[in-house]
Parts: sequence; C-alpha cells; structure tokens
Amino acid sequence: MTYPRLFTLTTIMALLAMFVFVGCSADETERKSSLVDQIVDSVSGALAENIVEATFTSETATEESSEGPPFTDGEVTGITDMAIVASTVYAVHDGGLVTYNLNSKDVQRIETTDRLNAVAYHEGKVFVGGDNLYTVVGDQLEPVEANFIGDITALFSFQYRLMIGTEAGLYESSIFGDHILLDDVSVTGMAADREGLWVGTDGQGLYRWDGDEFKKRYLMRDTAIFDRVNSLAGKNGHIYVGTDDAFYEFDGGKWRTVTTDDGLPSNKIVAIDASTWVVYIGTDAGVVSYHKNEFKPVNKLDNMRVTAMRSRAHRLFVGTDCDGLLMKSGPMLKTVVDPVDEKVEGELATSIQ
Repeated sequence: MTYPRLFTLTTIMALLAMFVFVGCSADETERKSSLVDQIVDSVSGALAENIVEATFTSETATEESSEGPPFTDGEVTGITDMAIVASTVYAVHDGGLVTYNLNSKDVQRIETTDRLNAVAYHEGKVFVGGDNLYTVVGDQLEPVEANFIGDITALFSFQYRLMIGTEAGLYESSIFGDHILLDDVSVTGMAADREGLWVGTDGQGLYRWDGDEFKKRYLMRDTAIFDRVNSLAGKNGHIYVGTDDAFYEFDGGKWRTVTTDDGLPSNKIVAIDASTWVVYIGTDAGVVSYHKNEFKPVNKLDNMRVTAMRSRAHRLFVGTDCDGLLMKSGPMLKTVVDPVDEKVEGELATSIQ
C-alpha cells in the first residue's frame, strides 16, 4: 500500500493563507475563510487518525533497516502492563520485566519466579508488582517494604501517593505510611480525572475517589454495566472504560457508549491507551484509533488481540500474549522484543536483591 507524503500543519496553513488572502475580493473573504476552517479541521483530523500511519521519518527509516536489538535469553509472554519513562519502555509479563531503549534499541530482560502484573512511574522510580512490590534499579529488582494483602494487579501514581491495587483491595503508599482505602475488591485498573481517582474492579463495580470517600459509578439503564472493568484510562478530564460489552467515555457530564455499531471490531475491550491526544482501543479482534468521535482501524493491528498499549512520539508499543513486544510506526509493524530468541547476545539479568 502506498502512503502519500504528509505536509506539516504549518506548511498547509501557509498555503491556505496564500489561497485565501492573495487576490481575494472583500465579498469572498468570509466564504473562503469558512472553507479554510473546514480544510484545517479535515487536515488535523487526518493527521490524528493516521498518527501511526504517517510517512517514515528519517529515524523510523533507520530503525527499519537496522539489524535489530541485541536479545538475551528468556521468554516474554503474557505482557500485562506497560510504561514509557524517558527513552525506555517497561513491560511486565508472566516471567518478569523486559525493557526496550528507544535510542539504543537495547533489550534487557529481568526474570522473576513470579508473574508481574503492573508497572508505574512514581516520584522518580519505576515500580513493578506481582506477588511483591519492587523498584527497578539497573538490571535488578529491589523489594519494597509495603503493607498490602494479595497479589498486586495494578499500580498508579496519584498526587504524592503510589496507589497499589491488589486482588483483595486498594492501598496507598506514601511518606505517611501505607493505608488501605478500599477492601474486598479486586482492582483491575486506575485512572485520574482533574480532581479524583477512578478505580475499576473485577466484579465489584467502578468507583471514583475524591480524596475523602469512594462513590460507586453506574448507569441508570443498567446498574451492572461497570461491574467488570477490563481496562481504564484517563486524559484531559475524560475517562475511558473498557468492558466485555462495550467501550464507554465519560466527559465529566455524560456517558457515551460505543459498540461495533459505531466502528469497533468487537465489543470486548481488553486494553486502552490515552497517553496522547489520540486514544487507542484494543479489542479481542483488533485495534482502532479514536479521535474527534471517529474510529479508524489501525493498519496491521486491525485483526490482532493486544494485551497492553502505550504510545510515544508517533509510535505505538503493543504488548501481546504470545508475540512479544511490537512497535507500530508509520505503516511498519516491527517486533522489538521476541517472545523467545535463541540467539543469546549478552548475559541474562535475573537478580532480585
């Protein structure tokens, strides 16, 4: 498939300005100004919808022609969560943690004896969690003393607190100590709006915390819609909720329900990324981008089931169950971390202090 070269928005604006104002008569100015607004809106939408479909940059072209990252031993399957900090992608999976450096393309694998489920950046440190809570220090995981019950299922940085979601409750950890905030819930995800924290659970509903108390959120037409939340994300005051039955958006005042009738490949939502101004929605039948109320299939991911996603600088990183860590950049889909690689280059990092 051939992709046309995309002009920068600045260049397009300059050309449109020449079209409208050079040689324009006074009675045509209003009509052509309206036309400019329409064209600019269309161009902005096209740029957003095709954020990972754009023509290669020089950096991307170099990545495609490179020999690939130096792999180490160890399997990377069942990626459950991801974070991008500075130039490093962190992905937790069944057997530990894998990192990918955006600049050097180096891959580092840290194995654990237990499954890791969550990763978050908080106050200058990268935290990962499974049976225990750790911080990433070089090529090692250092245990962190924290009081919680159950396996960690979600981590989130909220104000000065590290929020720890487990299969048994929600905890906060800070300089003031560790405290339980919500018990008898199995936390599946967290997201923040401008003033509060949202908490999704597996069977116990959707909650919002204002710093003092929790309130359960539901829709009057079906109070059980948010009982099981698969994925939760927030951006610019909007909250995005993924369930087995639909994708939901809350703009602060009202809810919008999105299904296959609106362009989703499946109603089962398994991952949501709202890291940038384009929202990516992963279903069990493919990935779509969401911008300005429109849904567009993401080329080469339109039939793939993903388990985690994060976007950074026009690149979408995709975690999978069995295919490792992938990167979507322009029309290219590239494996940056193979699930199993027999070419061992470098030493395996397995230390947990």
